[in-house]
Amino acid sequence: MARVAAGNIGGATAALPPGARAAFAQAARASYSSGFALILLVAGIIALLGAVLVFALVHPPSAAAAAAVGDPRQDRTAATS
Repeated sequence: MARVAAGNIGGATAALPPGARAAFAQAARASYSSGFALILLVAGIIALLGAVLVFALVHPPSAAAAAAVGDPRQDRTAATS
């Protein structure tokens, strides 16, 4: 199994009977591809959740919310107008 994990399917199938080689090679390639696709999907979901979280936490407050809490930037602009 270590040879399959390392990508050496030819070496892993050499010890198998000739009738089982093709089926084993196909199963090994399919499992690698589906596992890689799953990892990419999970990574994409984590990246999307991270982006939403950053946007929610870092996004500047709206003008109405800033006025409600007494944002000093709003006071400065009102004084200069």
